[in-house]
Amino acid sequence: MESLDLSPYGYYRFPIPMRNVGWLGPEHGLQTEAPQPLREGELALLRQASERVASLMLGTHDCDFCPRALAAKGNGEYRYYAPEGDVYSAPVMILHYAEEHGYRPPAVVIRYRCASPA
Repeated sequence: MESLDLSPYGYYRFPIPMRNVGWLGPEHGLQTEAPQPLREGELALLRQASERVASLMLGTHDCDFCPRALAAKGNGEYRYYAPEGDVYSAPVMILHYAEEHGYRPPAVVIRYRCASPA
């Protein structure tokens, strides 16, 4: 599944509205907001917010940016809850995209230090 960052989420039924983050693919590429990759502190924040998988799926998705034989695989979603009430959904591949391909999530995800609920 590929969706533009911050577009309405619609892949799986969820009781509250969410926005897409990190649903990358060949049509829209890395969608990187800024040319520089995340700094180590920003990556640490993203890793911390991505400790708990919210939804596991039965199939897997291969990274569209890696060579086929070496492609990373993912099969779930993270949820990021911003303090003002917005909720963002990202594939578990978001960490791979950020670490290996220089993907930079929208500033709102990093700026508000979205975190999964305890």
